[in-house]
Amino acid sequence: MEIYYGKELKIFTEQSLDRNFKERFLLADLHDYMTSDSRRVCCLYGLRRTGRTIMMLQEIKNLGDYENSLLISCNNNDDLHQLKQVLEEYLEDNPKCKYIFIDDITKAKGFIDSCSFLADDYTVTEIKIVLSGKDSLSFLVAEEKELFDRVHFIHTTYIPFKEYNYLFEKGILDYIRYGGTLTDGGQNIFYNNDGTDLYINNAIAENISNTIERWHGGRNYAHDVFRSLMTHYNLTSTIRKVIEYHNRIFVAEIINKDFKSHDLGSLFELMKKPKGELGDPDIIDTEEMNDRVRSFLGVKESLYDQIGESEVNLIIDYLKKMDVLYQVPKTVGLDTVKNKEYLFTQIGIRYCQAADLIDDLVASDRFMEYTQEQQDRILKKLESDINRQNLKDVIFYQIAKDFEHLGNPADKTYEVTKYRNNKGDEIDILIMDFDNKAILAIEVELSGEQADDQREDLVSEKICGDIEAKTGYKIVNKAVIYLGENGESDDGVLYINAEDFLKRSKEISQTLLSNPDIKEFKQLL
Repeated sequence: MEIYYGKELKIFTEQSLDRNFKERFLLADLHDYMTSDSRRVCCLYGLRRTGRTIMMLQEIKNLGDYENSLLISCNNNDDLHQLKQVLEEYLEDNPKCKYIFIDDITKAKGFIDSCSFLADDYTVTEIKIVLSGKDSLSFLVAEEKELFDRVHFIHTTYIPFKEYNYLFEKGILDYIRYGGTLTDGGQNIFYNNDGTDLYINNAIAENISNTIERWHGGRNYAHDVFRSLMTHYNLTSTIRKVIEYHNRIFVAEIINKDFKSHDLGSLFELMKKPKGELGDPDIIDTEEMNDRVRSFLGVKESLYDQIGESEVNLIIDYLKKMDVLYQVPKTVGLDTVKNKEYLFTQIGIRYCQAADLIDDLVASDRFMEYTQEQQDRILKKLESDINRQNLKDVIFYQIAKDFEHLGNPADKTYEVTKYRNNKGDEIDILIMDFDNKAILAIEVELSGEQADDQREDLVSEKICGDIEAKTGYKIVNKAVIYLGENGESDDGVLYINAEDFLKRSKEISQTLLSNPDIKEFKQLL
Protein backbone atom coordinates (compact mmCIF):
# COMPACT_ATOMS: atom_id res chain seq x y z
CA MET A 1 0.00 0.00 0.00
CA GLU A 2 1.05 3.59 -0.57
CA ILE A 3 1.08 5.96 2.41
CA TYR A 4 1.14 9.76 2.39
CA TYR A 5 1.08 12.28 5.24
CA GLY A 6 2.63 15.63 6.08
CA LYS A 7 4.78 17.16 3.35
CA GLU A 8 4.57 14.05 1.17
CA LEU A 9 0.78 14.27 1.23
CA LYS A 10 0.85 17.94 0.28
CA ILE A 11 3.18 17.28 -2.67
CA PHE A 12 1.18 14.25 -3.85
CA THR A 13 -2.12 16.13 -3.63
CA GLU A 14 -0.85 19.16 -5.54
CA GLN A 15 0.69 17.01 -8.26
CA SER A 16 -2.46 14.91 -8.62
CA LEU A 17 -4.63 18.02 -8.94
CA ASP A 18 -2.34 19.92 -11.32
CA ARG A 19 -5.00 19.74 -14.07
CA ASN A 20 -7.18 22.07 -12.01
CA PHE A 21 -10.25 19.83 -11.99
CA LYS A 22 -13.56 21.55 -11.40
CA GLU A 23 -15.22 20.46 -8.20
CA ARG A 24 -18.21 18.14 -8.30
CA PHE A 25 -21.31 19.40 -6.52
CA LEU A 26 -21.01 16.42 -4.16
CA LEU A 27 -17.80 17.82 -2.72
CA ALA A 28 -19.96 20.06 -0.53
CA ASP A 29 -21.55 16.92 0.96
CA LEU A 30 -18.12 15.49 1.71
CA HIS A 31 -17.01 18.72 3.36
CA ASP A 32 -20.17 18.78 5.47
CA TYR A 33 -19.31 15.32 6.73
CA MET A 34 -15.70 16.27 7.47
CA THR A 35 -16.77 19.29 9.54
CA SER A 36 -19.69 17.58 11.31
CA ASP A 37 -19.82 15.69 14.60
CA SER A 38 -20.75 12.45 12.81
CA ARG A 39 -19.27 9.28 14.29
CA ARG A 40 -19.77 7.30 11.10
CA VAL A 41 -17.28 6.37 8.42
CA CYS A 42 -17.92 8.01 5.05
CA CYS A 43 -17.96 5.98 1.82
CA LEU A 44 -17.57 7.62 -1.57
CA TYR A 45 -19.74 5.11 -3.34
CA GLY A 46 -19.85 4.99 -7.13
CA LEU A 47 -18.63 3.55 -10.40
CA ARG A 48 -15.26 4.28 -11.96
CA ARG A 49 -14.66 7.61 -13.70
CA THR A 50 -17.14 9.46 -11.50
CA GLY A 51 -14.59 11.44 -9.47
CA ARG A 52 -14.23 9.53 -6.20
CA THR A 53 -10.45 9.78 -5.84
CA ILE A 54 -10.29 13.36 -7.14
CA MET A 55 -12.99 14.42 -4.67
CA MET A 56 -10.99 12.85 -1.87
CA LEU A 57 -7.85 14.75 -2.87
CA GLN A 58 -9.77 18.00 -3.34
CA GLU A 59 -11.13 17.73 0.18
CA ILE A 60 -7.64 17.05 1.55
CA LYS A 61 -6.48 20.22 -0.20
CA ASN A 62 -9.46 22.24 1.00
CA LEU A 63 -8.88 21.15 4.59
CA GLY A 64 -5.21 22.05 4.23
CA ASP A 65 -4.29 20.17 7.43
CA TYR A 66 -1.64 17.90 5.93
CA GLU A 67 0.17 17.32 9.25
CA ASN A 68 -2.93 15.77 10.79
CA SER A 69 -4.15 13.90 7.69
CA LEU A 70 -3.29 10.43 6.40
CA LEU A 71 -3.90 9.05 2.89
CA ILE A 72 -3.56 5.34 2.18
CA SER A 73 -3.95 3.78 -1.27
CA CYS A 74 -4.47 0.02 -1.18
CA ASN A 75 -3.23 -2.55 -3.69
CA ASN A 76 -4.40 -6.06 -4.57
CA ASN A 77 -1.75 -7.67 -2.36
CA ASP A 78 -2.88 -5.83 0.80
CA ASP A 79 -5.23 -7.16 3.45
CA LEU A 80 -7.21 -5.67 6.33
CA HIS A 81 -4.77 -6.95 8.94
CA GLN A 82 -1.92 -5.02 7.29
CA LEU A 83 -4.11 -1.93 7.03
CA LYS A 84 -4.93 -2.07 10.73
CA GLN A 85 -1.25 -2.36 11.60
CA VAL A 86 -0.39 0.69 9.48
CA LEU A 87 -3.16 2.73 11.13
CA GLU A 88 -2.09 1.72 14.64
CA GLU A 89 1.54 2.60 13.98
CA TYR A 90 0.66 5.93 12.39
CA LEU A 91 -1.73 6.94 15.19
CA GLU A 92 0.84 6.01 17.82
CA ASP A 93 3.31 8.40 16.17
CA ASN A 94 0.65 11.00 15.31
CA PRO A 95 -1.94 11.05 18.13
CA LYS A 96 -3.37 14.36 16.88
CA CYS A 97 -4.54 12.82 13.60
CA LYS A 98 -7.95 14.18 12.53
CA TYR A 99 -8.52 12.76 9.07
CA ILE A 100 -7.91 9.35 7.50
CA PHE A 101 -8.51 8.79 3.78
CA ILE A 102 -8.31 5.25 2.37
CA ASP A 103 -8.54 4.88 -1.42
CA ASP A 104 -9.10 1.58 -3.26
CA ILE A 105 -9.91 -0.15 0.01
CA THR A 106 -12.06 -2.72 -1.81
CA LYS A 107 -8.83 -4.16 -3.25
CA ALA A 108 -7.69 -5.20 0.23
CA LYS A 109 -8.43 -8.82 1.12
CA GLY A 110 -11.02 -9.22 3.84
CA PHE A 111 -12.58 -5.79 3.46
CA ILE A 112 -16.18 -6.99 3.22
CA ASP A 113 -15.91 -9.37 6.19
CA SER A 114 -13.60 -7.45 8.54
CA CYS A 115 -14.01 -3.69 8.05
CA SER A 116 -16.10 -3.02 11.17
CA PHE A 117 -12.98 -2.06 13.16
CA LEU A 118 -12.79 1.17 11.15
CA ALA A 119 -16.06 2.30 12.71
CA ASP A 120 -15.50 0.63 16.09
CA ASP A 121 -11.93 1.73 16.84
CA TYR A 122 -11.45 5.13 15.24
CA THR A 123 -14.64 7.11 14.71
CA VAL A 124 -15.30 7.00 18.45
CA THR A 125 -12.16 9.11 18.84
CA GLU A 126 -13.70 11.71 16.49
CA ILE A 127 -11.32 10.84 13.65
CA LYS A 128 -13.03 11.27 10.30
CA ILE A 129 -12.53 8.30 7.99
CA VAL A 130 -13.27 8.46 4.26
CA LEU A 131 -13.27 5.28 2.19
CA SER A 132 -13.34 4.81 -1.56
CA GLY A 133 -12.93 1.91 -3.95
CA LYS A 134 -13.70 0.87 -7.51
CA ASP A 135 -15.83 -2.13 -6.47
CA SER A 136 -18.70 -0.10 -5.10
CA LEU A 137 -21.00 -3.07 -4.53
CA SER A 138 -18.57 -4.27 -1.86
CA PHE A 139 -19.52 -1.25 0.24
CA LEU A 140 -23.20 -2.19 0.19
CA VAL A 141 -22.44 -5.76 1.23
CA ALA A 142 -20.10 -4.47 3.96
CA GLU A 143 -22.86 -2.18 5.20
CA GLU A 144 -25.24 -5.11 5.54
CA LYS A 145 -22.66 -7.42 7.15
CA GLU A 146 -20.23 -5.21 9.09
CA LEU A 147 -20.87 -1.45 9.15
CA PHE A 148 -24.65 -1.42 9.60
CA ASP A 149 -25.80 2.11 10.52
CA ARG A 150 -22.26 3.37 11.10
CA VAL A 151 -21.64 4.43 7.51
CA HIS A 152 -22.51 7.59 5.59
CA PHE A 153 -22.76 7.11 1.81
CA ILE A 154 -22.07 9.77 -0.81
CA HIS A 155 -23.23 8.36 -4.17
CA THR A 156 -21.10 9.53 -7.10
CA THR A 157 -22.41 7.40 -10.01
CA TYR A 158 -25.16 9.74 -11.19
CA ILE A 159 -23.94 12.97 -12.80
CA PRO A 160 -27.02 15.14 -13.50
CA PHE A 161 -27.23 17.37 -16.54
CA LYS A 162 -26.87 20.52 -14.44
CA GLU A 163 -23.51 19.30 -13.16
CA TYR A 164 -22.41 17.98 -16.56
CA ASN A 165 -23.20 21.37 -18.09
CA TYR A 166 -21.18 23.11 -15.37
CA LEU A 167 -18.19 20.77 -15.65
CA PHE A 168 -17.95 20.59 -19.46
CA GLU A 169 -20.04 23.55 -20.66
CA LYS A 170 -21.95 21.29 -23.05
CA GLY A 171 -25.64 20.98 -23.86
CA ILE A 172 -28.35 18.38 -23.53
CA LEU A 173 -27.68 16.50 -26.79
CA ASP A 174 -24.04 15.97 -25.80
CA TYR A 175 -25.24 14.79 -22.40
CA ILE A 176 -27.60 12.26 -24.00
CA ARG A 177 -24.79 10.86 -26.15
CA TYR A 178 -21.88 10.89 -23.73
CA GLY A 179 -23.13 11.66 -20.21
CA GLY A 180 -22.34 9.42 -17.26
CA THR A 181 -18.65 9.81 -16.45
CA LEU A 182 -16.14 12.59 -15.86
CA THR A 183 -14.45 12.08 -19.21
CA ASP A 184 -14.79 14.41 -22.17
CA GLY A 185 -13.50 15.02 -25.66
CA GLY A 186 -11.40 12.27 -27.23
CA GLN A 187 -11.08 10.59 -23.83
CA ASN A 188 -14.83 10.06 -23.44
CA ILE A 189 -15.40 6.35 -22.97
CA PHE A 190 -18.88 6.41 -24.53
CA TYR A 191 -17.75 7.78 -27.90
CA ASN A 192 -17.68 4.28 -29.38
CA ASN A 193 -18.97 0.84 -28.55
CA ASP A 194 -15.53 -0.59 -27.76
CA GLY A 195 -15.01 1.97 -25.02
CA THR A 196 -18.52 1.42 -23.70
CA ASP A 197 -18.09 -2.37 -23.60
CA LEU A 198 -14.77 -1.97 -21.78
CA TYR A 199 -16.38 0.34 -19.21
CA ILE A 200 -19.31 -2.02 -18.66
CA ASN A 201 -16.85 -4.86 -18.19
CA ASN A 202 -14.42 -3.08 -15.84
CA ALA A 203 -16.69 -0.71 -13.93
CA ILE A 204 -19.88 -2.77 -13.62
CA ALA A 205 -19.51 -6.46 -14.44
CA GLU A 206 -16.18 -6.97 -12.66
CA ASN A 207 -17.48 -4.82 -9.80
CA ILE A 208 -20.17 -7.43 -9.14
CA SER A 209 -18.05 -10.50 -9.83
CA ASN A 210 -15.15 -9.25 -7.66
CA THR A 211 -17.52 -8.57 -4.78
CA ILE A 212 -19.06 -12.04 -4.98
CA GLU A 213 -15.66 -13.74 -5.15
CA ARG A 214 -14.19 -11.76 -2.22
CA TRP A 215 -17.23 -11.90 0.03
CA HIS A 216 -16.60 -14.51 2.72
CA GLY A 217 -14.10 -16.23 0.46
CA GLY A 218 -16.81 -16.94 -2.13
CA ARG A 219 -18.98 -18.72 0.46
CA ASN A 220 -22.11 -16.58 0.18
CA TYR A 221 -25.64 -16.87 -1.14
CA ALA A 222 -24.82 -14.86 -4.30
CA HIS A 223 -21.98 -17.24 -5.11
CA ASP A 224 -24.37 -20.14 -4.61
CA VAL A 225 -26.90 -18.61 -7.03
CA PHE A 226 -24.19 -18.09 -9.64
CA ARG A 227 -22.43 -21.40 -9.08
CA SER A 228 -23.65 -22.96 -12.31
CA LEU A 229 -22.76 -19.83 -14.24
CA MET A 230 -19.28 -19.82 -12.74
CA THR A 231 -18.88 -23.46 -13.70
CA HIS A 232 -20.20 -23.35 -17.26
CA TYR A 233 -20.15 -19.67 -18.22
CA ASN A 234 -18.24 -16.48 -17.62
CA LEU A 235 -19.98 -14.49 -14.86
CA THR A 236 -18.68 -11.15 -16.12
CA SER A 237 -19.95 -11.87 -19.63
CA THR A 238 -23.34 -12.87 -18.23
CA ILE A 239 -23.67 -9.61 -16.29
CA ARG A 240 -22.74 -7.68 -19.44
CA LYS A 241 -25.38 -9.67 -21.34
CA VAL A 242 -28.09 -8.58 -18.89
CA ILE A 243 -27.17 -4.92 -19.44
CA GLU A 244 -27.12 -5.29 -23.22
CA TYR A 245 -30.42 -7.18 -23.20
CA HIS A 246 -32.24 -4.22 -21.65
CA ASN A 247 -30.79 -1.90 -24.27
CA ARG A 248 -31.88 -4.29 -27.03
CA ILE A 249 -35.42 -4.16 -25.63
CA PHE A 250 -35.14 -0.36 -25.57
CA VAL A 251 -34.30 -0.31 -29.31
CA ALA A 252 -36.96 -2.90 -30.18
CA GLU A 253 -39.67 -0.88 -28.47
CA ILE A 254 -38.60 2.31 -30.24
CA ILE A 255 -38.83 0.62 -33.63
CA ASN A 256 -42.10 -1.19 -32.91
CA LYS A 257 -43.77 1.80 -31.31
CA ASP A 258 -42.59 4.77 -33.36
CA PHE A 259 -42.25 3.34 -36.86
CA LYS A 260 -45.67 1.75 -36.94
CA SER A 261 -47.30 5.19 -36.59
CA HIS A 262 -44.82 7.11 -38.74
CA ASP A 263 -45.45 7.85 -42.41
CA LEU A 264 -42.44 5.73 -43.31
CA GLY A 265 -44.07 2.67 -41.80
CA SER A 266 -42.13 -0.07 -40.03
CA LEU A 267 -38.41 -0.26 -40.71
CA PHE A 268 -38.73 -3.98 -41.25
CA GLU A 269 -41.66 -3.46 -43.58
CA LEU A 270 -39.52 -1.03 -45.57
CA MET A 271 -36.75 -3.59 -45.83
CA LYS A 272 -39.04 -6.25 -47.31
CA LYS A 273 -40.79 -4.00 -49.87
CA PRO A 274 -39.66 -3.69 -53.46
CA LYS A 275 -37.71 -0.59 -54.34
CA GLY A 276 -39.83 2.41 -55.15
CA GLU A 277 -42.55 1.66 -52.59
CA LEU A 278 -41.02 3.69 -49.77
CA GLY A 279 -44.04 5.93 -49.43
CA ASP A 280 -46.50 3.06 -48.88
CA PRO A 281 -47.84 3.56 -45.31
CA ASP A 282 -49.24 0.03 -44.94
CA ILE A 283 -47.54 -2.04 -42.25
CA ILE A 284 -47.56 -5.66 -41.23
CA ASP A 285 -49.54 -6.94 -38.28
CA THR A 286 -48.23 -5.46 -35.03
CA GLU A 287 -47.58 -8.79 -33.30
CA GLU A 288 -45.77 -10.14 -36.36
CA MET A 289 -43.72 -6.97 -36.55
CA ASN A 290 -42.87 -7.08 -32.84
CA ASP A 291 -41.83 -10.70 -33.15
CA ARG A 292 -39.62 -9.97 -36.16
CA VAL A 293 -37.89 -7.04 -34.51
CA ARG A 294 -37.30 -8.91 -31.26
CA SER A 295 -35.93 -11.89 -33.14
CA PHE A 296 -33.47 -9.72 -35.09
CA LEU A 297 -32.32 -7.92 -31.91
CA GLY A 298 -31.91 -11.12 -29.92
CA VAL A 299 -34.66 -10.46 -27.37
CA LYS A 300 -37.31 -12.89 -28.59
CA GLU A 301 -36.28 -15.30 -25.86
CA SER A 302 -36.51 -13.83 -22.36
CA LEU A 303 -33.46 -13.55 -20.14
CA TYR A 304 -35.06 -15.98 -17.70
CA ASP A 305 -35.02 -18.64 -20.42
CA GLN A 306 -31.44 -17.84 -21.41
CA ILE A 307 -29.82 -17.53 -17.98
CA GLY A 308 -32.22 -18.37 -15.16
CA GLU A 309 -34.71 -16.40 -13.10
CA SER A 310 -32.76 -16.34 -9.83
CA GLU A 311 -29.54 -15.29 -11.56
CA VAL A 312 -31.19 -12.54 -13.62
CA ASN A 313 -33.10 -11.15 -10.64
CA LEU A 314 -29.98 -11.03 -8.50
CA ILE A 315 -27.96 -9.25 -11.21
CA ILE A 316 -30.73 -6.69 -11.73
CA ASP A 317 -30.99 -6.18 -7.97
CA TYR A 318 -27.26 -5.45 -7.81
CA LEU A 319 -27.43 -3.11 -10.81
CA LYS A 320 -30.19 -1.17 -9.05
CA LYS A 321 -28.21 -1.00 -5.80
CA MET A 322 -25.17 0.25 -7.74
CA ASP A 323 -27.23 3.11 -9.26
CA VAL A 324 -26.82 1.67 -12.76
CA LEU A 325 -30.49 0.81 -13.30
CA TYR A 326 -33.59 2.60 -12.04
CA GLN A 327 -36.90 0.77 -12.06
CA VAL A 328 -39.74 2.99 -13.25
CA PRO A 329 -42.71 2.97 -10.83
CA LYS A 330 -46.02 1.43 -11.85
CA THR A 331 -47.73 3.37 -14.59
CA VAL A 332 -51.04 5.11 -13.90
CA GLY A 333 -53.80 3.96 -16.25
CA LEU A 334 -52.99 0.26 -16.57
CA ASP A 335 -54.28 -2.49 -14.30
CA THR A 336 -51.12 -4.51 -14.94
CA VAL A 337 -47.64 -3.75 -16.23
CA LYS A 338 -46.52 -6.47 -18.62
CA ASN A 339 -42.80 -5.69 -18.39
CA LYS A 340 -40.72 -3.93 -15.79
CA GLU A 341 -39.19 -0.80 -17.25
CA TYR A 342 -35.65 0.30 -16.39
CA LEU A 343 -33.72 3.50 -17.03
CA PHE A 344 -29.93 3.77 -17.22
CA THR A 345 -28.56 6.43 -14.89
CA GLN A 346 -25.45 6.73 -17.08
CA ILE A 347 -27.28 7.76 -20.22
CA GLY A 348 -24.21 7.43 -22.48
CA ILE A 349 -24.26 3.63 -22.05
CA ARG A 350 -27.79 3.37 -23.42
CA TYR A 351 -27.20 5.76 -26.29
CA CYS A 352 -23.97 4.09 -27.43
CA GLN A 353 -25.36 0.55 -27.32
CA ALA A 354 -28.58 1.63 -29.02
CA ALA A 355 -26.67 3.41 -31.77
CA ASP A 356 -24.49 0.34 -32.31
CA LEU A 357 -27.56 -1.88 -32.60
CA ILE A 358 -29.03 0.46 -35.20
CA ASP A 359 -25.77 0.27 -37.17
CA ASP A 360 -26.11 -3.51 -37.21
CA LEU A 361 -29.75 -3.26 -38.11
CA VAL A 362 -29.26 -1.19 -41.23
CA ALA A 363 -26.11 -2.94 -42.45
CA SER A 364 -28.06 -5.68 -44.21
CA ASP A 365 -27.83 -6.11 -47.96
CA ARG A 366 -31.58 -5.51 -48.28
CA PHE A 367 -31.33 -2.10 -46.62
CA MET A 368 -28.47 -1.10 -48.89
CA GLU A 369 -30.72 -1.51 -51.93
CA TYR A 370 -32.51 1.74 -51.06
CA THR A 371 -31.24 5.05 -52.33
CA GLN A 372 -28.96 7.16 -50.18
CA GLU A 373 -31.79 9.62 -49.64
CA GLN A 374 -34.09 6.87 -48.41
CA GLN A 375 -31.41 5.44 -46.12
CA ASP A 376 -30.75 8.90 -44.70
CA ARG A 377 -34.44 9.39 -43.94
CA ILE A 378 -34.69 6.10 -42.07
CA LEU A 379 -31.49 6.66 -40.10
CA LYS A 380 -32.50 10.21 -39.22
CA LYS A 381 -35.83 8.95 -37.89
CA LEU A 382 -34.17 6.22 -35.84
CA GLU A 383 -31.63 8.62 -34.34
CA SER A 384 -34.38 11.11 -33.52
CA ASP A 385 -36.44 8.40 -31.81
CA ILE A 386 -33.48 7.26 -29.70
CA ASN A 387 -32.64 10.82 -28.69
CA ARG A 388 -36.25 11.61 -27.85
CA GLN A 389 -36.69 8.54 -25.65
CA ASN A 390 -33.36 9.20 -23.95
CA LEU A 391 -34.41 12.80 -23.28
CA LYS A 392 -37.60 11.46 -21.68
CA ASP A 393 -35.53 9.12 -19.51
CA VAL A 394 -33.13 11.89 -18.48
CA ILE A 395 -35.94 14.19 -17.38
CA PHE A 396 -37.95 11.42 -15.70
CA TYR A 397 -34.96 10.21 -13.68
CA GLN A 398 -33.92 13.72 -12.67
CA ILE A 399 -37.41 14.42 -11.34
CA ALA A 400 -37.46 11.05 -9.57
CA LYS A 401 -34.14 11.96 -7.90
CA ASP A 402 -35.51 15.36 -6.93
CA PHE A 403 -38.33 13.87 -4.92
CA GLU A 404 -37.04 10.47 -3.78
CA HIS A 405 -36.07 11.59 -0.26
CA LEU A 406 -38.97 13.95 0.43
CA GLY A 407 -41.41 12.57 2.99
CA ASN A 408 -41.40 9.22 4.76
CA PRO A 409 -41.75 6.10 2.57
CA ALA A 410 -44.90 5.20 4.48
CA ASP A 411 -46.31 8.68 4.03
CA LYS A 412 -44.93 9.89 0.72
CA THR A 413 -45.16 13.55 -0.21
CA TYR A 414 -44.62 13.09 -3.96
CA GLU A 415 -44.73 10.34 -6.54
CA VAL A 416 -43.29 10.40 -10.05
CA THR A 417 -44.88 8.07 -12.58
CA LYS A 418 -46.33 7.87 -16.11
CA TYR A 419 -49.73 7.47 -17.74
CA ARG A 420 -50.47 4.86 -20.36
CA ASN A 421 -53.79 3.29 -21.29
CA ASN A 422 -54.60 0.20 -23.30
CA LYS A 423 -55.33 2.26 -26.41
CA GLY A 424 -51.75 3.49 -26.60
CA ASP A 425 -52.38 7.00 -25.25
CA GLU A 426 -49.52 8.20 -23.08
CA ILE A 427 -48.34 11.09 -20.97
CA ASP A 428 -44.62 10.91 -20.33
CA ILE A 429 -44.42 12.15 -16.73
CA LEU A 430 -46.90 12.72 -13.92
CA ILE A 431 -45.70 14.36 -10.71
CA MET A 432 -48.25 13.83 -7.95
CA ASP A 433 -48.21 16.13 -4.90
CA PHE A 434 -50.05 14.29 -2.13
CA ASP A 435 -50.25 17.29 0.22
CA ASN A 436 -51.85 19.58 -2.35
CA LYS A 437 -53.69 16.73 -4.13
CA ALA A 438 -52.27 18.11 -7.34
CA ILE A 439 -50.68 16.70 -10.51
CA LEU A 440 -48.22 18.23 -12.95
CA ALA A 441 -48.53 16.52 -16.35
CA ILE A 442 -45.49 16.66 -18.65
CA GLU A 443 -44.78 15.64 -22.23
CA VAL A 444 -41.20 15.56 -23.53
CA GLU A 445 -40.32 16.43 -27.12
CA LEU A 446 -37.00 16.54 -28.93
CA SER A 447 -38.21 19.31 -31.25
CA GLY A 448 -37.34 22.97 -30.88
CA GLU A 449 -40.66 24.00 -32.44
CA GLN A 450 -44.12 24.12 -30.90
CA ALA A 451 -46.81 21.96 -32.56
CA ASP A 452 -50.39 21.02 -31.80
CA ASP A 453 -49.73 17.26 -31.76
CA GLN A 454 -47.26 17.71 -28.89
CA ARG A 455 -50.15 18.72 -26.63
CA GLU A 456 -52.78 16.35 -27.97
CA ASP A 457 -52.85 14.01 -24.94
CA LEU A 458 -52.26 16.83 -22.46
CA VAL A 459 -55.41 18.68 -23.55
CA SER A 460 -57.54 15.56 -24.02
CA GLU A 461 -60.49 15.75 -21.64
CA LYS A 462 -60.85 11.97 -21.77
CA ILE A 463 -57.23 11.24 -20.85
CA CYS A 464 -57.01 13.95 -18.19
CA GLY A 465 -60.34 12.86 -16.78
CA ASP A 466 -59.12 9.27 -16.59
CA ILE A 467 -55.99 10.35 -14.70
CA GLU A 468 -57.93 12.47 -12.23
CA ALA A 469 -60.48 9.69 -11.70
CA LYS A 470 -57.81 7.05 -11.04
CA THR A 471 -55.67 9.24 -8.72
CA GLY A 472 -58.31 11.41 -7.08
CA TYR A 473 -56.10 14.46 -7.70
CA LYS A 474 -56.48 17.46 -9.99
CA ILE A 475 -54.14 18.25 -12.87
CA VAL A 476 -53.18 21.82 -11.99
CA ASN A 477 -50.62 22.46 -14.72
CA LYS A 478 -49.52 20.93 -18.02
CA ALA A 479 -46.17 21.39 -19.71
CA VAL A 480 -44.19 20.36 -22.76
CA ILE A 481 -40.46 20.16 -22.12
CA TYR A 482 -38.61 20.60 -25.39
CA LEU A 483 -35.54 22.21 -27.00
CA GLY A 484 -37.12 25.56 -27.91
CA GLU A 485 -37.85 28.84 -26.11
CA ASN A 486 -39.93 29.12 -22.95
CA GLY A 487 -43.52 30.11 -23.61
CA GLU A 488 -47.18 29.21 -23.41
CA SER A 489 -49.66 27.87 -25.96
CA ASP A 490 -53.11 29.33 -26.59
CA ASP A 491 -54.72 26.40 -24.75
CA GLY A 492 -52.72 27.05 -21.57
CA VAL A 493 -49.95 24.46 -21.92
CA LEU A 494 -46.54 25.69 -20.81
CA TYR A 495 -43.48 25.21 -23.03
CA ILE A 496 -40.26 24.85 -21.04
CA ASN A 497 -36.74 24.58 -22.44
CA ALA A 498 -35.22 21.24 -21.43
CA GLU A 499 -31.89 22.68 -20.27
CA ASP A 500 -33.60 25.42 -18.26
CA PHE A 501 -35.83 22.82 -16.65
CA LEU A 502 -33.04 20.39 -15.76
CA LYS A 503 -31.04 23.14 -14.08
CA ARG A 504 -33.95 23.94 -11.72
CA SER A 505 -36.22 20.92 -12.01
CA LYS A 506 -37.25 20.59 -8.38
CA GLU A 507 -37.97 24.29 -7.90
CA ILE A 508 -39.94 24.54 -11.15
CA SER A 509 -41.94 21.36 -10.43
CA GLN A 510 -42.82 22.37 -6.89
CA THR A 511 -43.86 25.84 -8.00
CA LEU A 512 -46.17 24.49 -10.69
CA LEU A 513 -47.70 22.02 -8.25
CA SER A 514 -48.22 24.30 -5.27
CA ASN A 515 -49.26 27.42 -7.16
CA PRO A 516 -51.31 26.89 -10.33
CA ASP A 517 -50.84 30.56 -11.20
CA ILE A 518 -48.10 30.46 -13.82
CA LYS A 519 -47.06 34.07 -13.18
CA GLU A 520 -44.84 32.90 -10.32
CA PHE A 521 -43.40 30.17 -12.53
CA LYS A 522 -42.48 32.63 -15.26
CA GLN A 523 -40.40 34.58 -12.76
CA LEU A 524 -38.20 31.51 -12.28
CA LEU A 525 -37.07 31.48 -15.92
